[in-house]
Amino acid sequence: MAGESQHKRAVAGLGVLAAIGTDVALMQLHRISLRVKFKALKERAQERIAEIAEGLRLTTDELADRLVPDFGLAADGTLVLDFGPRAFVVGFDEQLRPTIADDTGKPRKSLPKPAASDDAELAAAATKAFAALKKDVRTAASDQVARLEAALRAQRRWSAGDFRTYLLEHPLLVHLVRRLLWGVYPDHDAASAPSTAFRVAEDRTFADVDDETYNLPDDSVIGLVHPLHLDADVLAAWSEVFADYELLQPFPQLGRPVIALTEEQRAASDLVADFRVTAPTRAFLGLTKAGWNRGAPMDAGVEEDMWIAAGERRVTLGLDQGIVVGDPDALGEEQTVTGITVDEGVFGDLPAIAVSELLAALQRIGTR
Repeated sequence: MAGESQHKRAVAGLGVLAAIGTDVALMQLHRISLRVKFKALKERAQERIAEIAEGLRLTTDELADRLVPDFGLAADGTLVLDFGPRAFVVGFDEQLRPTIADDTGKPRKSLPKPAASDDAELAAAATKAFAALKKDVRTAASDQVARLEAALRAQRRWSAGDFRTYLLEHPLLVHLVRRLLWGVYPDHDAASAPSTAFRVAEDRTFADVDDETYNLPDDSVIGLVHPLHLDADVLAAWSEVFADYELLQPFPQLGRPVIALTEEQRAASDLVADFRVTAPTRAFLGLTKAGWNRGAPMDAGVEEDMWIAAGERRVTLGLDQGIVVGDPDALGEEQTVTGITVDEGVFGDLPAIAVSELLAALQRIGTR
């Protein structure tokens, strides 16, 4: 009864956040919909977000774009900390961790303590502002990196206008945008391939693989390029460009593992014979971060499988032990995959990127 009462209060809290309706409240609601461990509460938060998005005539992804705070950063993605006679500039690395440089551009390991020659009041305010920024961005950083990686997996598309407004011109997200490879696509279909790939330069102009300026048409459809979209020589050329500019990526993109099925595998409806893995139960639970969902509880609360959407189909992962709700290790600390099946048709009917992503996720946990 106590747990049930707590759940009701938590659900009521979701309603309060939705009713408040500010960007901060909706951002917290969206974070709950992604991160909370309790399945029922997470699903209710997702329902709330979907309702709000529908009311605004947006998708949930489009709503999420609009909820990323700017943290008071300047348009160029920096924050100046004024100590009076000297100043320090805050930037961000590939994981959105704050970096510090002095006013000559020289990197520093940390923000220094105020010196006797500094303006005491300004230095104290700057130090306080930096501490608050680190705390606030730490909360958002992992969510934003994960959100863009999910967009790569799902092959999400943006209009050129939304790409500019919510990614390129966002003072925090631009630090990630500059470290990723983007493509121009013929349409919003997740199965389409890019006609052109480009990167974002430090001045927010665009460049092609030959480092020539690329002019992005206003009616472009933009997405993150998956390595399956690139020939081996083009992928190698882009990898060299990123290495030359010392552009560390927030998650594997150019070096992302790729699994291409053979003709025999494409004609199969179950791939367990080729991709069976054994891994810790908690590693399987970690697949939820890569888009997998836990199956419905059966007798005694045992989840016998997991599933993931692949285009308009569903791929189901059978588990030999199953996972007990609330006690993952109850049936054993390890699980072995008993089936990797598509709900209708064969694997060759599914988007190649979706198949590559789900199989690569399995291989990652199977090698631990």
